[in-house]
Amino acid sequence: MNQTQYDVSALSGFQTGVQSEFQPNHASAYQIALNAEVDAVERYKHNPSAQLDVVRARVAGGLLVELYARRNRFGDVAASSVVRDLTSANRSERGVYELGQYYQDKVIRACTLLCSSHFLS
Repeated sequence: MNQTQYDVSALSGFQTGVQSEFQPNHASAYQIALNAEVDAVERYKHNPSAQLDVVRARVAGGLLVELYARRNRFGDVAASSVVRDLTSANRSERGVYELGQYYQDKVIRACTLLCSSHFLS
């Protein structure tokens, strides 16, 4: 069984993939999410209650990576919206965690509901 690790950065693994193709503004936004994740990972090593912040940073950064990778399907607007949100999160870790929670509550939950209703019908 594959277990999620919270004591190492997951976003840093993207650096050799699609992240290497980022335009400067995308790279800057990604770095903000990566810094927040690294901060949360370090806190998690000493305090397991930081696990949610690790997840939230990964949601925000991972969404940027996935939307950018699929820009020929979704266009540039989707990834650019995440860039705008990340860069306007006051470049603070707390802002990234709040943004990740927002994406988790709104975007991911909506996608989960759409997918499950699609498979149920």
